[in-house]
Amino acid sequence: MAREDFELLREKAVKFIGLRRGKSSGQVRQRLLRETSDGDLIESVISYLEEIDYVNDRRAGEMMARQYVGKKACSKFAVQYNLIKKGVKKEIADEIAAARPSDYDTAAELLTANYSGQTEYPDQRISGLLNRRGYSYSVISEAVAKWTAENIE
Repeated sequence: MAREDFELLREKAVKFIGLRRGKSSGQVRQRLLRETSDGDLIESVISYLEEIDYVNDRRAGEMMARQYVGKKACSKFAVQYNLIKKGVKKEIADEIAAARPSDYDTAAELLTANYSGQTEYPDQRISGLLNRRGYSYSVISEAVAKWTAENIE
C-alpha cells in the first residue's frame, strides 16, 4: 500500500511540475499537502524528484528571477524575498539575488521601462514605484536624481 501511495503522489507531483520543471521544492510540497497530510511520504517524493533532478531549487529560482526585468524589475532584497516566498531554499535564494545586477542598475532599468518618452516625471510617483519594489531610500534618491537629470531637457 505504501508503494502505491508513493507512486500516486509522485505522479501528481510530476503533473504539477510539468515539462518546464520550473517549480521549487516548496511549491511541490505545498501542492502535495493538498493531496495528503503524510509529511514523510511527501518528503520521500520530493527527495526522489530531487535525486533525479526533476525538482531543482536553483533552476526554479533562476527561472523565477529572470522575470524581474524591465517593468517588473525590483531590488535584490525583493527578489530574494519573492524566491523564498515561492518555496526556494533560503541559501539558494540568497545566491541568486546576490548574482543579480546592482540595485542602482535595476532601478534605472525600471525607470527607463516605465517612464521613457513621457514629458512629465512626478518625483513622488517615481519614488513610490521604487519603494514598492524594495529599493532603499539611498538608492531611490540617487537613481531618481540621476535619471531625471538625464531625461529632463
